[in-house]
Amino acid sequence: PSGGNFWSNYNGTDIKSGPLQNETGSDGIGDTAFLVFPGPQMVVLDHYPIMGPITIFDVGSWNGTDRQISIISNSTISNFQLNRTLKTIGFNVTGYTSLWFCRISIPNIIVQEFWQSNYTVLVNRHPVEFRSWTNESNIYIYFASENPKEVIIIPEFSQFIILLIIFTLTTLIATIFSRKKKQAGCSGISYGAT
Repeated sequence: PSGGNFWSNYNGTDIKSGPLQNETGSDGIGDTAFLVFPGPQMVVLDHYPIMGPITIFDVGSWNGTDRQISIISNSTISNFQLNRTLKTIGFNVTGYTSLWFCRISIPNIIVQEFWQSNYTVLVNRHPVEFRSWTNESNIYIYFASENPKEVIIIPEFSQFIILLIIFTLTTLIATIFSRKKKQAGCSGISYGAT
C-alpha cells in the first residue's frame, strides 16, 4: 500500500511491510491500524497510518503530465533538487530525534528516464542499503540511517564508467612516470668547456 495519513498521536511501530503489514522489513507505514474516530455508532480506522509527515514536491511536466515526488520522513526536508541533466534527486535533512527514516515515492516515468531502474542512494555521500517496491505509477524507496545531513539518488555506476575511470587513471599514472623518468635522465652534472 502507498499509505494512509500521518497522525501525530499514533504510537505504533514500523518493523513490517506489505498489504497486511506482516512481511519482514520497514516501509514507512505503521504495523497496526490507527483508531481515528471511536464513536458509538461508527468506528473509523486508518489501516495504513504513515510514520512521519509527508512533504510533496512538484517536479515539472513529464510526457505532458505534471508530476510530484513525495517524501515521508521523521525529519524536516529542505533544499530539494531534481537535476534533469545530471539525473539526480537530492535534499537536506534536519530535525530528527531518533533513528532517521525516509520513504520516497517517485513516478515510474522519472525512474525509467533517469536510471532505467538502476540507481544508488547516498546518505552523506556514502551508499546505503534500501528497499524498494513499485506499483503501476510509482516506485517507493525506503531507507534508514544515523546522523543524516544530505541524501542524493544517482545513477548506478555502469561497467563502462568504471572502465573509463580505470583507463583514465592508468593513462595519468603512465604520464607521471614518463615525466619522472625524463627528469631523472636530465639531472646529470654537465661540464662546460672554458
